[in-house]
Amino acid sequence: FRYIQFVKIYDEVAPVIEADEPEECFGGTSVTCTADLTLTFTAVDECSDVDVTLQLDANYDVAQGFRPD
Repeated sequence: FRYIQFVKIYDEVAPVIEADEPEECFGGTSVTCTADLTLTFTAVDECSDVDVTLQLDANYDVAQGFRPD
C-alpha cells in the first residue's frame, strides 16, 4: 500500500541558552580577517508534555494518498 503522512510539531517553549561573556574583544587586522576562538555555552530545551491528536478525513481522495494493494 501507499500513503502520505503529515507530522506537525509545535513547541511553544523556547530553549534556554546561556553563554559566557568573552573577557576581551575579538579584533583582527589580517587580510583574511580570520582568527581561532572558543565561545562556551549551554542550551536546555524543556519540552512540553506530549499531546497527541489524531484526525481522519472521511473525504480523503484515495488517488492522492492511502490506498490498499
